[in-house]
Amino acid sequence: MNILKFPKIKPGLRFYSQGQLINNRIREYFYFINNRGELFLQDSKYKTIATRYNDEKFLYNFFQNLRLNTSNRYKEFKHVYLCEGERNYLICQDTPIVYTDLIDVRKDDCDKDNVSNQYLNQLYQTSSDNLALIYNNCLRLTTNFDPSKINVKTEGKIYYRNKYKSNSIVKSALADILAQRFVFDCNDKLPTHIEWNNYKYSLIHT
Repeated sequence: MNILKFPKIKPGLRFYSQGQLINNRIREYFYFINNRGELFLQDSKYKTIATRYNDEKFLYNFFQNLRLNTSNRYKEFKHVYLCEGERNYLICQDTPIVYTDLIDVRKDDCDKDNVSNQYLNQLYQTSSDNLALIYNNCLRLTTNFDPSKINVKTEGKIYYRNKYKSNSIVKSALADILAQRFVFDCNDKLPTHIEWNNYKYSLIHT
């Protein structure tokens, strides 16, 4: 079993404990999201598929209601989800939104784990109007796919311009799928376009 260990982050070197009670009325929890869009309790010793959060309802509510942490508490946790007597703090390996899959919205039985050559070729020939990006491994969390919003960083990481007009990282497995359609000019180290459904879209570079 492939087990990934992440160093425990101590917010401002201040102690915290999961579910701690504040003013006898508010409980606080602390979470971490990695670059695969997997959500864990921050202090989980082992962060694996077995220990990540998979419940669709919880993930949907968590990320739909996530906001910037503007309080003076645990500032290293940049985001927080407030829910009926709870503060749920989130710290990110990179970004709070991680695009994890690309699906054809016309298909009721979407197979987001299908990476066969036949499936990918069909995907590449599908109009972007019929495609959606899933984020944070939750089928209920989607955004329309627009190839012109793909941002290739100078270090090679691939991001996507989200609805808040900021960049969110693309999971490496999905980035590999997108990269197969990249177009390079002779003198450029980074791709300049992506070809999708027989059309070339300019890529963003930052």
